[in-house]
Amino acid sequence: MIPSFSIMNKTDVVKDRKIELLAPAGDMLCLNAAIMGGADAIYLAREKYGARAGAVNFGQTEILQALDLAHIHGKKIYLTLNTLIKEREFGDIYGFLIPMYEHGLDGVIIQDTGLIDMLKSCFPLLPIHASTQMTLTHEKSVNLLLQNGVDRVVLARELSYEEIRRIKEKTDAEIEVFVHGAMCYSYSGACLFSSFLGGRSGNRGRCAGPCRLPYDEGRYLLSLRDMCYLEHIDKLMDAGVDSFKIEGRLKAPEYVYAVTSIYRKYIDAYLCTGSINVAAEDIERLGDRYLRGGKSGGYLFAHNDTDMVTIASPSYKGNGKDAEKPVSMRFDAAPEAGRLHCSACFHVKQPMRMTLLDDTGVSITVKGDEVEKASKRAATEEEVKDRLCKTGGTGYKVCDISLELDDDCFLPVAALNELRRKAIETYKDKILGPYARYADGDKIATYKSACINASGNEVEKELKTNRKHGAVSLAIKSVAQFDALNGYDPCRIYIPYDLIYSGMIKKERISKYHDAHPHTEVYIRLPRIFRQRSDSYMDEAMEYIKGRNDVDGILVCNLEELSLCSDLPGRIKVITDHDLYVWNDRSYAYIRSMSDEVTAPLELSLNELQDLSLHKDMELVIYGRAPLMVSAGCVQKTRNGCNKSYGGFADPITDRYGKKEPVYTACLHCYNEIYNSVPTSYHKKLERISRMGFAGYRIELTDEDEVLTGKIAEYYLNNEKNDELFPVSDYTTGHMDKGAI
Repeated sequence: MIPSFSIMNKTDVVKDRKIELLAPAGDMLCLNAAIMGGADAIYLAREKYGARAGAVNFGQTEILQALDLAHIHGKKIYLTLNTLIKEREFGDIYGFLIPMYEHGLDGVIIQDTGLIDMLKSCFPLLPIHASTQMTLTHEKSVNLLLQNGVDRVVLARELSYEEIRRIKEKTDAEIEVFVHGAMCYSYSGACLFSSFLGGRSGNRGRCAGPCRLPYDEGRYLLSLRDMCYLEHIDKLMDAGVDSFKIEGRLKAPEYVYAVTSIYRKYIDAYLCTGSINVAAEDIERLGDRYLRGGKSGGYLFAHNDTDMVTIASPSYKGNGKDAEKPVSMRFDAAPEAGRLHCSACFHVKQPMRMTLLDDTGVSITVKGDEVEKASKRAATEEEVKDRLCKTGGTGYKVCDISLELDDDCFLPVAALNELRRKAIETYKDKILGPYARYADGDKIATYKSACINASGNEVEKELKTNRKHGAVSLAIKSVAQFDALNGYDPCRIYIPYDLIYSGMIKKERISKYHDAHPHTEVYIRLPRIFRQRSDSYMDEAMEYIKGRNDVDGILVCNLEELSLCSDLPGRIKVITDHDLYVWNDRSYAYIRSMSDEVTAPLELSLNELQDLSLHKDMELVIYGRAPLMVSAGCVQKTRNGCNKSYGGFADPITDRYGKKEPVYTACLHCYNEIYNSVPTSYHKKLERISRMGFAGYRIELTDEDEVLTGKIAEYYLNNEKNDELFPVSDYTTGHMDKGAI
């Protein structure tokens, strides 16, 4: 149900608000379209490190021109640095950023936590925005990032109005929210589907879009309609949202202009009057410009909804071309700036003088050559005005001009052109001057050298584990798997708290297991997603973990849960799961500063993992189905309606090749996990892996039954690792040999 709003003197409340409209730009044409459409800021990428590698994007020269153009118009430019960065790439970030930083880059959007300390240390005047790729779903993670130096957060697109409102209320963060454009089926940053199916990782900006493909004989179960929050922007402004973000760095300039201008219209209307009344024709115009499957209210007022899914077809309704595009709009030329007022004086035997003044009060005056007396034909007022107003291609527009012109002036065309050029350049320098800043090259070089040469000692914490180095852990997902492990003694067992909370595994049974297996540490695994609906669950889980002597540690899967671990008793060990990405030594340092161990990411090759400085407190998953997606959408609900169970494996989805991807319904928290059709196994590379120095190895069980669970445990815990005895015939080596691209 959509809530009603009643605010006293709303017009007075909102008229002084500054709401940012943030538009996408995949190239210079789209940048121009965004400015012409009324964007306050534009987000774009260079040729690497951006989450839309398929866009044209900007070269170094182009992005410096883009910064000038935006700043001339009083707009901001945010650079998307929102991919995960491999260790061997990290040293290039410094030189990559320096020219843009010095040219006045207004902010950088990041996914990799390893960038936070580096940016704060080396580029202290550069605002840091946490990308939606960080999967931020709760005020816990937002406050954690604020404490670490992040300035703005881009919330997960799956959040409801109430969750957005509460996060703003309970934090001091600038809040950015997507309001229009394409929706991923998975939480952004929590999707490995494209990566494991074809090597192209969404965490590297190269998603191949498997969610747009048919499953189950032609149904598009994973393809969502595009979001359109136009009719709800008043509610979002009331909730305190600071920036409205339009998706679309892969789309045409016509799309950028049309969508930006319509949202601009209604944001301004609300700020002026305190209310909006969206015209049907504007909704229709949006629908004609790339709205996949028609408009959707997304997750704003529904946790998930079958109407969000384009089951029959994922195609767009419109062609993206703006038939109503003004004739004067040229995307191949810079849009004109606001109003520039000009006055000029031409008196014989005195220097030419020209003054430019804008509507904000900024003015400059320049002088030119001395005016000569005409011996034949004198300059006319019309000719002089025409010459001084020709500012095409500069990004400026002279909208009115006043002259003091003697009747007998001789004014050479070249001299007038030079006067105009000098005035424009002087004005430009005055406008752009405040944006310039200088990077501290010595400090950057020192920091870079320290990062490259670090042994990792500065981020080490004492390891609170008694397990033998390199021992094997087992992570279960069902009661049957727990039953199968009674006869085995792994170094550690991970038990989902969902099984305890729902009563499927009694707390007393955990104690009995702990007593019967004194050499096995018991870890509680928390959910993949933590949102407001799970607050009471999480409170109970943390109390259980703190108060039980039969619990040795906790496995956390997101920043929200990691933030809860600061006040755990010293005896409780904290390990972060592979969902908290550690792709380089700096992200390792960030995550490790709040934990005792980390889990190796699933998308790096063994060579890339070896690039990292420390392995002695890193656990490597050597067997298990990779989680391809974590989604607020529910496959079970889309197919047959919600059965409100406590979760478990629903029927798998079947792809075009007949492969079946298991679907786990985590009903306690209302999310789905979709797993790879075959498990990843490193059993043939264990000898090499053992030489790399990992703290331990993990077996990730998903839908294995009790019998297969026993065989897998027997192979890894009791056998001599004879390949011929490996109990699974169909498997993949994942990214073991070649990391994600």
